[in-house]
Amino acid sequence: MKQKALLGLIVLLLAVILIAPSARALQVTSPVENQVFYPGDTLVVAGKTSVPQQLVAILVIDPYGRIITPGQVTSDNTGAFSLTLFRFPTEPSAIFPEGVYTIEIKEVATGDTKVIRVAFTYITPTPTPIETDTTAIQPPVTVTITVTQIQNVTITTTTTVTQTKTVTQPVTITQTVEKTTTVTQTLTETITNTVTQTVTTPVTTTVIKTNTGAVAGAAIVALIIGLLVGFVAFRGKK
Repeated sequence: MKQKALLGLIVLLLAVILIAPSARALQVTSPVENQVFYPGDTLVVAGKTSVPQQLVAILVIDPYGRIITPGQVTSDNTGAFSLTLFRFPTEPSAIFPEGVYTIEIKEVATGDTKVIRVAFTYITPTPTPIETDTTAIQPPVTVTITVTQIQNVTITTTTTVTQTKTVTQPVTITQTVEKTTTVTQTLTETITNTVTQTVTTPVTTTVIKTNTGAVAGAAIVALIIGLLVGFVAFRGKK
């Protein structure tokens, strides 16, 4: 019985010894096997060493077997490491041909090595349309609570009544009409040409030789008589 127990313990110890190195082997988290890179993508090698603070050597070989970028990095206190190697060009280049690239990651102290193969192409894939949920988002419901308070109010109303009395009285209206008449008279002026005709009636005068004073007096009398006779004759004709 004791021999069987001892044999089981030995087998368990052998199993632990065989499994422990594999658990502490080099691990590579980036890139992954058969990963495809496109123009503008960056190649980053990352992982974890079996023992902290170990030197890791990295080698990239192009599809034609040429070494592109050798590099090395030291893991930190936890064994983690990360190294950015290069960025694939956006335009076709002879240095970076399309095809399969081989990446060798080696832990220098233990000699543990991982080989990852990736592909590079200049053909940019057509982006896959992202399905969006077109379900309308219901807006939040707003609940309004109205509190109504009923209060009894006594109102005293004062009413003022105004009476209007209309009295109708006969009114005598005296209307005075003034009429103005304009009379236009036309005055006609008649001009009468009066022709005065003097008729001289010969008068027989008896000249008596007297003294000078008497002759003068007689001449005056004769002249007056002649004038009177002429006036009478004129009036008679008119």
